Amino acid sequence: MSPEAVTGFSGMPGDKNKEEESKGATHCADLWALGAVAYILHTGSCPFWSPSPYLTFLRIKRGLLPRDEWALPDGKSWDFCSHLMQVDPAKRLGADCFRVVEGKVAIQKGYDILRNHPYFEGISHAKDDQTHVMPSLQDLALRACAELAQQDAADLDVCDQHPPGDGSAHDFMRISDSQRKLVWHVLDKCKIFKDGDETRVFQRFFDKEMDFLRSKVRKSSRDFVGLTQMNDDEYKPQSQRGSQDPYAKKEDPEPTRIAMLRNPWLTVTAESTPEQEKTWLKGWKNSIAHINKQRPKAVVVCSPHIPSKYWKFLTRIRDSIPVLWNDGTVFYSFWLNGFQGLVIQKKGFEYPDDGSLEDNLQMKWLREQMEQSRMAKPQLFCFCDCDPRGLPEMVLKRLARGRVLCLFGLANEDLDYEVSYAPNERLDEEASVKSTDSNEDLDDAQTMRVVASNKNGIEWLTVDEKERWAISFENVEMPESR
Repeated sequence: MSPEAVTGFSGMPGDKNKEEESKGATHCADLWALGAVAYILHTGSCPFWSPSPYLTFLRIKRGLLPRDEWALPDGKSWDFCSHLMQVDPAKRLGADCFRVVEGKVAIQKGYDILRNHPYFEGISHAKDDQTHVMPSLQDLALRACAELAQQDAADLDVCDQHPPGDGSAHDFMRISDSQRKLVWHVLDKCKIFKDGDETRVFQRFFDKEMDFLRSKVRKSSRDFVGLTQMNDDEYKPQSQRGSQDPYAKKEDPEPTRIAMLRNPWLTVTAESTPEQEKTWLKGWKNSIAHINKQRPKAVVVCSPHIPSKYWKFLTRIRDSIPVLWNDGTVFYSFWLNGFQGLVIQKKGFEYPDDGSLEDNLQMKWLREQMEQSRMAKPQLFCFCDCDPRGLPEMVLKRLARGRVLCLFGLANEDLDYEVSYAPNERLDEEASVKSTDSNEDLDDAQTMRVVASNKNGIEWLTVDEKERWAISFENVEMPESR
């Protein structure tokens, strides 16, 4: 459904909105639908899927179309879909193809503007039954390449004898970047990137461990490879996902543990001495060694300046442990064993030139996430790359209202306090924390815990599916440098 269709105004007599009545439904609604169908055929997913139709409608009206770079790696396909799915009907590709004169449709430019789009290059538009679109060799090879990557990852001899970049028939570095993304898309839709199984398969496409680590965050679609909502069985707790063994005894799953790496160097804003940096680096190495022994479900590292030496040691974390990072350049969501995590960046909340925080891209994305959270009510945690006190008050209040249980950040001192939201709370006459105009019940009051530190060690977050969670800090030895 197009945004104008979501509003419910058809232009028929009797509609309350006179302005919309005069406009009515036009061919632009069909242009939106064409873009949506093209998007679905490429990605295999609905562009604005949500747990309920109401939340889907909210996302459609906001129009933040997520780009899946794996399914839409070339600019032509993305340009075609995104220009058809503009919120403003007048801005859609082909909107000026027709015009209405005295209630009748008259051709103005026709749909040649669509047919002549670069997306359709190489396709004949002859009007006869003999015209067929033939699949390319690349189209036919995608699934074969995906199967080869799985076979090679399962064969330790192949991994040792033919590492990425060796130029052999097993080397996926030989194919272009867009082709690699298309193969990843096939693997993702086959749910290969699930439950940590993606590690060995995904590594077959990188000759540098750092590139493998950083590529796990997908900036355009704002998610993390393998830890998506779809791969996490869409909100289902572990005990309700069933077992592949029908005779297996059902037991309560172990709580999920996430490790957040802390280190003084992550919060340093002024110049430090070489002796200090050497000491902090030793503490960092000891923390990673401890993580490899404890084997948490994931590791979180957030800081606007992660030193290059620290990145190097992050690659030494066990392959089966996802490293969720934020160096101040990304914001995204991840799902793990039924609960959701949000990774946000301080820089992304800067005020635009017009002074409206609501027009900020990350703020629009955050509002969507909060709407989803209030409806589906998963256990939700947030991780930022700064001192939480440096975030705008609107952001903190919106996180609290969105049922975020705890916000983790960085600070030059130990922080542990609460941020509360009262029903129908407003920050000033112009700004409302809510995303709708409906009144709230007193039960909508929420409290969010805020924790931050700069000590060397590990902040442990333990979550179980009975909606219980706990935080504990574990100091890790940071020896004095000699």
